[in-house]
Amino acid sequence: MKIGRTWSQILMIVVLTGFSFSASYAEDLSIWKGKWFKITEKVSLLETNESGSISPSKYSQTTYMQIYDVDSTNGILQCNGYDYRDGGLISTGPIVVQVLAGSALDFMWWIQLGPEVQDVVAGTAAGRIQGKMKNGVLNKATLKTLGMAGYIMTNLGPAVGGVTWNGSLVPESKVPPIIQ
Repeated sequence: MKIGRTWSQILMIVVLTGFSFSASYAEDLSIWKGKWFKITEKVSLLETNESGSISPSKYSQTTYMQIYDVDSTNGILQCNGYDYRDGGLISTGPIVVQVLAGSALDFMWWIQLGPEVQDVVAGTAAGRIQGKMKNGVLNKATLKTLGMAGYIMTNLGPAVGGVTWNGSLVPESKVPPIIQ
């Protein structure tokens, strides 16, 4: 008799549980509307090179995520993602953050990236956001992934890899201009 669970079984339980939470999420998430995160994204890929063989690749980049709308009833944060390049932000597309459990200031979340996000064919991530209030205003927050995997199309062909995000809340006045 097998007692333990595989990671894929655990992920499926988290995903299914997350969707069951969404119908009755009780926390007011409106404090997040209009907030920006500056994120350090570390990527480790297996990608196809020009000769068709597979080779590893690693890089780090700065990205931003803006929460432009919230649905507290369903535990959803509607976001836009941006890559930082040449002193400005380039849109990478929409991101729907599904809150799984926790409070409005400390919650677990899950996202599924798909074809509408730049270059990503399929991907998922899970993590935690923790915020702090001062004088009734959300003034600090951190965002961290606990895991992310994706299938990406690069200029050379398909790639698969893992990504980590570590970020913090930044005031809109410190956000670079959107250039594309």
